[in-house]
Amino acid sequence: GGKTEFEVVSDPIRIPAGQKRTVTVLYRNTGGATVYNAQARISAVDPFTCSDDVAFLGTVAPGETKEAAFEIGVDGSATPKEYGLDSEIRYRDALDNSRISDPLKVRISVEEKPGILDRLAGNPVLLALLVVLIIGGAGYFFWYRKRGQ
Repeated sequence: GGKTEFEVVSDPIRIPAGQKRTVTVLYRNTGGATVYNAQARISAVDPFTCSDDVAFLGTVAPGETKEAAFEIGVDGSATPKEYGLDSEIRYRDALDNSRISDPLKVRISVEEKPGILDRLAGNPVLLALLVVLIIGGAGYFFWYRKRGQ
């Protein structure tokens, strides 16, 4: 078999500051040999957290792409910019030797923390509650004014 190499083929993953998301990372075997029992690992460092940092990929043939899912959180005080998290793939070769790939970079783009209006627009329950409160408050105000006359 040929030399085994991998690359991350995912676009940068976008996560707003202060949020946690399950993200999908795509890994491609760019080498000339099939790998077996492959596992992708991601290393989260400040301002990131990762509750599950290992994902099983299985057998990956040359040119094949596999998905790995990780739950990544970003601290609310993180600076909005693109970061690179280290990743590696542990696998077994055709002779059943345990190997680890060269380090790979998973690009994470931290975005601005959403404001209150963005949160309301994205949550219909909160938006409906706000409308009910405004209508109820206006109704009470007019009822109180009319009663006072």
